[in-house]
Amino acid sequence: MKTLKSTLAFIALLWVSSSVSIGASDATAPSRTNLPKSGKTVLTVMSPKGKAKVTIETVQVKGECFDASASANFMKEFGDTDEGSVVPHLSITVGGEAIFVPLSVYSRLSNLKWASLSYKDGTFDLAIDENGDLSLVHIYFGAHGGVTRLTQYDPGSGAKTEDARFYYQTLR
Repeated sequence: MKTLKSTLAFIALLWVSSSVSIGASDATAPSRTNLPKSGKTVLTVMSPKGKAKVTIETVQVKGECFDASASANFMKEFGDTDEGSVVPHLSITVGGEAIFVPLSVYSRLSNLKWASLSYKDGTFDLAIDENGDLSLVHIYFGAHGGVTRLTQYDPGSGAKTEDARFYYQTLR
């Protein structure tokens, strides 16, 4: 049983890795939408499963609010700053049905520059440039739930990545 779980985890990791490689080599990259420091941005894309809609809410924080934000504390590691933009809410729907997006998928996102939304081979890809090219975040999701967040630090170098998967389950 342990070998089966390990094999399935390895196959899932290969799937995510191949999705990133395939997406990077596409001749027609999805259009990028610049994100405001404060406000709501809506991205949409059509698929055979219906229209996907992603809403990203950003808020600029300063002073005491900046000091209290987990994302802001992370920003302080990259320099002397006392203000930044954070993401208090991110929502996803596919075909009008809400997809569960845990807070941990977006709670540490900060200083977003642009985002794009695309669909390929049954998977949606929300790509987000965070902190001015310091990291590129891919949030993958399907019409039936389950969210995967892949963070590439120093995009293009292939140096460091962070991979997290989230699935909604009802406990009985």
